[in-house]
Amino acid sequence: MSHDVIDVTDTDPQMSDEKILDWAVVSDRIIVTTDNDFEQMI
Repeated sequence: MSHDVIDVTDTDPQMSDEKILDWAVVSDRIIVTTDNDFEQMI
């Protein structure tokens, strides 16, 4: 269906939430998560 999905654990399982957010912004990606910390960070 032309979806380009990347699982963060496939990239770096130890990546911090801050780095995930930075990575998503730089690579123009949307974060899909159940982690409530992201809502507080944004």
